[in-house]
Amino acid sequence: MDVRKMRVELTGTLSKRRRGEVMAPCANRVRFRVRPASGGRGRNVEVEGDVVTAGRAPENDLVLDDPEVSVLHAEFRLAPGGAHVRDLGSTNGVWHGDVRLDAGFVPEGAEVRMGSFLVGVRKVSETEEPLSGRRAFGQFVAVGTEMSRLFAKLERFSKTPWPILVQGETGVGKELIAQAIHEHSKRASGPYHALNCGALPPSLIEAELFGHDAGAFTGAKVAKRGIFERSSGGTVFLDEIGELPLSQQTTLLRVLDPGMVRRLGEDGSERPVDVRVITATNRDLRKMVNEGAFRADLYFRIAVSAIRIPPLRERSKGNIAALLKLFSQGVGEELGVDIVFSRDAQKALEQHPWPGNARELQSFVCTSALETPTEGRRVLVTRRVVGEVLRGGFVVSAVGGADTTESFDQYTKGCQQRYVMTVVDECEGNKVAAAKRLGISRSQLYRLLP
Repeated sequence: MDVRKMRVELTGTLSKRRRGEVMAPCANRVRFRVRPASGGRGRNVEVEGDVVTAGRAPENDLVLDDPEVSVLHAEFRLAPGGAHVRDLGSTNGVWHGDVRLDAGFVPEGAEVRMGSFLVGVRKVSETEEPLSGRRAFGQFVAVGTEMSRLFAKLERFSKTPWPILVQGETGVGKELIAQAIHEHSKRASGPYHALNCGALPPSLIEAELFGHDAGAFTGAKVAKRGIFERSSGGTVFLDEIGELPLSQQTTLLRVLDPGMVRRLGEDGSERPVDVRVITATNRDLRKMVNEGAFRADLYFRIAVSAIRIPPLRERSKGNIAALLKLFSQGVGEELGVDIVFSRDAQKALEQHPWPGNARELQSFVCTSALETPTEGRRVLVTRRVVGEVLRGGFVVSAVGGADTTESFDQYTKGCQQRYVMTVVDECEGNKVAAAKRLGISRSQLYRLLP
């Protein structure tokens, strides 16, 4: 399995114009200048893709052959005029002069040091990428240019036979995306099975994945096919792939290439299976690779086609309204009522950061409907009700639902924003009153608002 070749072919299919397709510019081509930090001749490297990985492993977009460079060292997320660089938990870091960077913007012409190499961003180019006319992909609903670009990628990815890695925070809809990819693929008529790798103890994961022979362990009275055998001809979705123990990661490689499984406790030959594997995680697998918690060879095989589902706070305003309409209809049908949110209520919801994303918004709609007095079949949710419900779930949102993949600064900033928004809601949107109650200036209040 030539991972780099497949990735190059996929990039080509995404950038190729098709008849009747709407295109939009995107920063997705870059020229790097790589040279030894100690002096000497350098080289130019041209790379395509809006996100570029750099590291020692040959599967990286930018390969830096140096023992001081980590397997997956850093990523460059392209933008007009430069790139946002982020350290992927490397051993020796990303440096700009004497400053070690966790994340920062590298403008065209500037350099960062990784190991014994200086890497300069020489030129970032914009080419046109396709946009989808969809407002939904399966049951996943979204609007806006970036989401249309995501839908276009998903349409193309679905038609390929290669593994797909779906990344994103808890609650963004990774499971819906995986189901929709299967439904839009050539395997749609085949079986689809999902397994949460974090929901089973390590002792049972291998039997569930690969099956077991009779007597393989206590309680295994009869032979059982694993999820890969049951899904042959279709798709397997492995959620929370980052929770898979290292011992099972090795066996999973055999399923991906060359497509063979052996049941637990079976002495016979391996069995061939024909499956398309989709994985998902809210963890940064690249950091886990550098920490030795996730196999590099497995990562590159499952991430041939990698997509990131943006959280609600990074999507355009129209996404809250679209999801609110969808969830209100669904919850309303279950409760036998018509749920309507006032304009002020919708405005307040658009300002909320939604740390639990779409899943939190759906739960919020249900709670709001139950907390609001009905007028016949009509349930009118006001801004006051919105504030009361958000305050009631504040502790859960800020503490119990903590995203441990965030940095300390990111997490504390999010908590501050949620607290400030709660006070603003209690003051019915009056920023002057909210600032006075918080004991801060209005300018400081506006800086804290998301």
